[in-house]
Amino acid sequence: MRTILLPLAAFALMFAAVPAQAVVTYKYVLPVNGIPLGFTWTTPDFVRGNVTAPEAGLDSCVNWPGEICDAQVFRSGVGPGDADVLEYRRHYDNNPSAINTLYNYFEHGAFTTVGVHHIRDYGVDITLTVTESAAAVPEPASWAMLITGFGLTGSMLRRRRTRDAATA
Repeated sequence: MRTILLPLAAFALMFAAVPAQAVVTYKYVLPVNGIPLGFTWTTPDFVRGNVTAPEAGLDSCVNWPGEICDAQVFRSGVGPGDADVLEYRRHYDNNPSAINTLYNYFEHGAFTTVGVHHIRDYGVDITLTVTESAAAVPEPASWAMLITGFGLTGSMLRRRRTRDAATA
C-alpha cells in the first residue's frame, strides 16, 4: 500500500495548484498639443491607500523635452467625493528641485477597477488605464515543488525497480 501512496503523493505534489501571481499595470496619458505625456507603472497588486510609484520603478515615462519624471503618487479615496487622486509629477528644466504637479481626480475605486477611466481636466481628456494579467514567470516555490515531485517520483521508481530485481 505504501509503495502506491508515495508515488501518488509525489505526483500530486508535482501538479499541485499554485495560484498564479498577478500584476497590475497603470497607464496614465495626458495628451497635450498632440503629444501623449504620461507614464506606465507595473505593480504586484492594486493600489490601495496612499502609494508612491518611485521614479526608478516606472516602466516608461514621456514628458516634454527638458523634463524628467518624478515619483508618481496615488491616493485612494481622499479627493472630493472620495475620489482617487493621482498626482502626476515631473521636473522641468532638468532641475530636480523644480517640480510641477498635476492633481487628477478619478472616480472612487478607479485604482482598484480594471478598465479605462476618463476625466476631462486642464482642457484635455486624461485617461488612466488599469489592466491585470498573470505573471509570465512561475514563482520559485512552483519550481521547487515541480523538482521535488520529479525527484520523489524518480526515487520511488528506482526503489521499486531495485526491490523487484531482488525478489526475482
